[in-house]
Parts: sequence; structure tokens; C-alpha cells
Amino acid sequence: MTSKFIRLRYRVVEGAPIRTVEDALAITGSLSVTRGEFAVYRGQSVYSWMLRPKAFRLSRWYRHERDMVRELISTHPQEFVSDTLMVDRLVRMQHYDLPTRLLDVSQNFLAALFFACDHDREKPDEAGAVFIIKGNASEKKYYDSDAVSLVSNLSNLSEKEKIELFEKAPDNETHPEGDGFNTFPATERLLQFVRDEKPYFRSRALKSDLRRTFLLIPKKNNRRIVAQSGAFLVFGLIGADRNPDLRRFQISRHQVPRESKDAIRHALEGLGITAANLFPEIDRAAAFIADRFRNT
Repeated sequence: MTSKFIRLRYRVVEGAPIRTVEDALAITGSLSVTRGEFAVYRGQSVYSWMLRPKAFRLSRWYRHERDMVRELISTHPQEFVSDTLMVDRLVRMQHYDLPTRLLDVSQNFLAALFFACDHDREKPDEAGAVFIIKGNASEKKYYDSDAVSLVSNLSNLSEKEKIELFEKAPDNETHPEGDGFNTFPATERLLQFVRDEKPYFRSRALKSDLRRTFLLIPKKNNRRIVAQSGAFLVFGLIGADRNPDLRRFQISRHQVPRESKDAIRHALEGLGITAANLFPEIDRAAAFIADRFRNT
């Protein structure tokens, strides 16, 4: 493997290409993950796309992140009645394809490979990619984590407030309670959002934590999350370039050549990894069945 540095703030190690399911199984078989680590996977239909959540991909989406969140909840409040945490709302919004600061990953390598074998509508001739993302267990958080509450509630701040937190807020002092960062206006507003969902929450935050990216293990209350062994990367504060910092993770990328995609998809179907199974909603299952019979 050779190392390759890219424009985003993380390093990618280029791994062996995947031309068959056997290649994929050989990669997972040689993957070393210690008890204090985790590994998750992301499949993308276009090799050149990098790891960035949808809300960060366009400046207008990032600028209006708070507005998109509010508008969707305002338009369909009944969909969010059971969501007491902001992260639960973001997971639901991600399900409905609203740009959020979450990035889908899977705990199942073959499920990620399935998505890498898709043919993008705009770039149908492009190779795909499977990312292997390894991290220390300290970067893995569950839905009720206070760190996740802080990072996910950044979605409730205006662009100006997020920029001020990133660029102008002072660093923490020795004792976070009452220090310059925690009394900064944008920080106080963020802490209020967290207290609204967690009344017991201590009004303190570390600036360095707000810039971090975490692996989020969500509630398994969504059929698609269960079917895809789904999880998310939840991204914290970023600068004006909208490029996230993933330097805490070890990341490798494996190319799936365009000419191998269809054969791999066919082999995965033989293992029960199909669109109908990964997307258990009836509309997606119906579309898969129609396509299968159209192509038979």
C-alpha cells in the first residue's frame, strides 16, 4: 500500500482493488482490529468522492443547515414527535435525504461493497470505492452521549455562530466551568440547546471536542439501519473551507473497477445482499423487483 495525501484534513492509504467478492473477503480476513478499536465501512459509487457529509458539500447547504432543519420539522412535525434528542432528528432527516452533518457508514463490509458497485447517474463510467475507517474506541459514541449531543446541536446554530465558535471563541482554561469558552455567547446558546433535551447536563464544553468527528451508534429503530448494519460519522465544527478533520482515524480506500461492478453485485445477490434487503421499505423493494424482471 502507498500513502496519498489529499486536500481534506486526513490521510488515505490506497489499498488493493476489489474485483471480486473473494477479493473483498480477503481484505476483511486480513483486517486487524484490536479490542480497543473499531472498524466501519463506507461504499461510494464514485472513487474520487471523499468523506464529507452532505451538509458540508455545498456552501448553501452549510449556510442554511439550521434553516433546513427547522423547515422540515415545521412542515412535518408529526414525524419527529418521538425524537427527544437532536441526534435522533438528524438520523431521521438523513433517512429522508435531507443534507445533514451525518455520513452513513456500515458495520458490514459487504453491505458497503454493494453501494460501491452502484452506477452513479452523472458518472456512470466511474470506478467505485470502499473506505475502511478504523478508530480508537474513545471515538465511538452512542446516541445518548453528551459529546454527540453537543456536536449534533451545532445544527441548531446559525452560520455566524458556528464560524465564531470555530474562529473567535477563546480556548478553555484549566477549569471549563465559567471559563472564557463556556461563557462565549455562541457556546452559551449551544449549551442551552443541549440542556433543553438533557436537563441534567452540566453547562460545560471543550472547544477541542466540538471540532471532533465521532462514530455514532444510533438507536436501532429504523428498518434500514438494521438491514444495513448502519452507523454514522457525526461531524463537528469546521472552518470556512468546509473540510472536516478526520486525523484521529486510520482510513484506507479500495477501488472497485467499473467493469467489475455488475459481476460483484450479482455475486452479492447470491449471498442475500440485495437492494430489497438493504432497503426494506416497500417502494424500494418494488423497484428492485421490477428492475430484476426487466433485466431477466
